[in-house]
Amino acid sequence: MSMRARIISATKDSFKLLLDDGRLVLGQIKGKTLKNANYLETAALVSGDYVKVECKNDYYLICEREKRFSYFTRYNFLKRKNQCIGANFDILCLLVSHSSPALNQYFVNTALAGLSGKAECVFIATKSDIEFSKSDMEVFDTLKNAGFSVLFISSISNDGIDKFKDIIRNKTALLVGESGCGKSSLLNAVFSANLQSVGSLSKKTNTGCHTTTSSFLMSGEEFCIIDTPGIRYVLPSVDKIDIARVFPEFMFHPCRFSNCKHINEDGCAVREAVEKDIINKKRYDCYLKLLNGCSKNYNEKMR
Repeated sequence: MSMRARIISATKDSFKLLLDDGRLVLGQIKGKTLKNANYLETAALVSGDYVKVECKNDYYLICEREKRFSYFTRYNFLKRKNQCIGANFDILCLLVSHSSPALNQYFVNTALAGLSGKAECVFIATKSDIEFSKSDMEVFDTLKNAGFSVLFISSISNDGIDKFKDIIRNKTALLVGESGCGKSSLLNAVFSANLQSVGSLSKKTNTGCHTTTSSFLMSGEEFCIIDTPGIRYVLPSVDKIDIARVFPEFMFHPCRFSNCKHINEDGCAVREAVEKDIINKKRYDCYLKLLNGCSKNYNEKMR
C-alpha cells in the first residue's frame, strides 16, 4: 500500500521524507527509474517534491513523483546541464543584497528565467538597515516600474519581517539568491531560531560564502520555506526563456513580428522603446546577455 510524502532534503542516494501523518523518515528510490521523473533536464527528486512511497519492514521506497506545478532551475556549469533546486512552491522569493555582496544587476534582472510553472514572485531587498546607494535604488525602482513587487527587509532591525511573514503565511515559499544575500538570517528571523548557520563574507573575493550546500524544506505551524544554495547565474535553454515573465515591460511594446527576438529585427518596438528611454537600457542589456548565454548553452547541448 502506497502513501504520500514530501521531499524535505535530497542527497545522491537517500531522501528525508515528511509523510502525510507528520512522521519524518528516510527513503530511497525504488528500482532504477522513477515514474514521472525527467532525468534529462532536472534533478529526479528535490526538496518540495510530492511522492508516493511504499513501506516494507519500516523501509521506505519512493516509487512515483507527482507532477510539479512549479520548479526552479539553475545551470550547473560543472555538469553542463540545468539543475532543479526546488519544486512545488506557491511563491518565489528572489533575495537581493546591495551590501556584502554588492548588488548584481544581471542576477536581479534575469533570475526569473529559472522559474517554470505557476508561482507568485516577490523581490526581497535585504539588509535595509544599511543605506542604499542612488544607483541601487534605481534598480529596485525599475523593477517596480516593470510591475514586480519589491519588499525591503532587515533581519537586524526587523524592518519588513512581519510583512514578509504575511506574504508567505500558509504558503510554500522558495528562497533564491546569491551566497551571502541573507537567506539564512531571514530564515532565523521567521522561525525565531538559529536554523541555518549565517555565513561570513569571503575576504578574498568579497562574495558570500556558501552556508547552504543543498536545498532543504523547513516547516512550522504557519510557514513552509525551501532554502536553496546560493547561486550567481540562471541559464535556461534558449527556447525556454519566458520573456513575458522575466521582462514583462517588453509586452507593452508589440513588435512588427510576433517572433521578434528584439535584437536587430525591422519594426522592433522594444528596441525603439529602449532608444526613447521608455524601457530601461540596463534591463535590456541584461536581456541580450541572457539571450547570448542561453544560445551558447543550447549550442553546446546540440553538439
